[in-house]
Amino acid sequence: MKDFKRGIPMTLEKGSAPNRPIKVLTDVSRVYLPLTYGNVRRLTPVVADYDTVERGGMLGKPTDQDDAALYSSVTGVVAGMTHIQHPIYGELTCSAVDRILTEEPVEEPLPQMPDDLTAEQIIAACHQAGIVDELDGVQLHTKLRSWADFDTPPCLLLDAIEAEPYQSCAYAVLKAYGRQVLIGLRLAAKAAGIPMTRLLLHTAESRVRKMAAQFDPNDIREIKRRRYPVFNKEPSEYEGKCGFVGTQACLALYRAVAFGAPHIDGFLTVAGDALETSYNLQVPFGTPIEDALQACGIGKNVSLLLIGDALTGVEITDRSLPILPGMTCLVALRDPIPYRVRSCIGCGQCAAVCHKGLLPYEIAKRYENMQYERLTALEPEDCDGCGVCSAVCPAHRPIAQTVLQAGESAEGTIFVNWGDESWNP
Repeated sequence: MKDFKRGIPMTLEKGSAPNRPIKVLTDVSRVYLPLTYGNVRRLTPVVADYDTVERGGMLGKPTDQDDAALYSSVTGVVAGMTHIQHPIYGELTCSAVDRILTEEPVEEPLPQMPDDLTAEQIIAACHQAGIVDELDGVQLHTKLRSWADFDTPPCLLLDAIEAEPYQSCAYAVLKAYGRQVLIGLRLAAKAAGIPMTRLLLHTAESRVRKMAAQFDPNDIREIKRRRYPVFNKEPSEYEGKCGFVGTQACLALYRAVAFGAPHIDGFLTVAGDALETSYNLQVPFGTPIEDALQACGIGKNVSLLLIGDALTGVEITDRSLPILPGMTCLVALRDPIPYRVRSCIGCGQCAAVCHKGLLPYEIAKRYENMQYERLTALEPEDCDGCGVCSAVCPAHRPIAQTVLQAGESAEGTIFVNWGDESWNP
């Protein structure tokens, strides 16, 4: 029996970025590194204003033993604190570091990776390095510890699918650092006590053949779907039970074990028709978005800037926002097609393409009419925000956003945003 192919055919806009070498961004003058994330995470500063800090040197120590320290991504001088309102991470209190031009040390690979590391030693190295998994923004040592102590999955999957049309940094990392990523994947599996690992890909067959030279063919599980959303489909014998980890997290784990290096750099795709050239960049965490855009030749006529990709990205206007763990794509568009939003025509296309089997139009109607007590049966909390319902809507309604809001609302509770002046009873 064949799977019902929910989704939409779409032209991939990855362009030339996957075929170019990763561009390392070195001319960064200042970085902003968060010591606090609202009320969720708070670190204690260990350096004062005007102190010099080395690349990889500690900036803040955790107040919670399960948290990780904050390390400087550049060698520079601490310039003080600044407060930032980030559209994804919320309110941030950041330590600003002005970079000093120095030659960065070259990492010399170990002759051989130690084979006698225990699971506890691997988790400790992961914790010490402060590795954050770009797939979900969770600290990697927390995921590994949870898998090891509670419900160990039978297989650990490296998710390098990249369903979004512009994003290609996972493929670029695999292409440049494939062996290191695979070692990191196996270290993660050993730490969590997971017996099997696999690699999930969604790319051209010719690229898979080139990458197969770096991997055992049995390690690769190729995904050939050409419809959006392309989701991480597990082997049938493990349906719903596998663990997932990102390519950047695995590379950071390898570097933490091999070199004792903290997680202070990230990789992201910078693409869009408002740029001279699209690149996959390696950037120090805390780098302002403007620096990444300038490295790709940003033009003057930018009408839309997104953190994330074209379908699920968040629009921003402030280019001084820092690049932080979990940000893997930046899209700058010159002339997006203007659409006029109209009323729902009841065509049902959004329901036909929903890979979660939801009824987006019905959820949106109940939510907009404040019939919150009827939302529970429609299960809006199952929405993963893939954006495909909005993409196919002939009325150009932002259905995905409405469904996500419905899922986040309290069940059966009527609430009012008192700061919204447009609300008029």
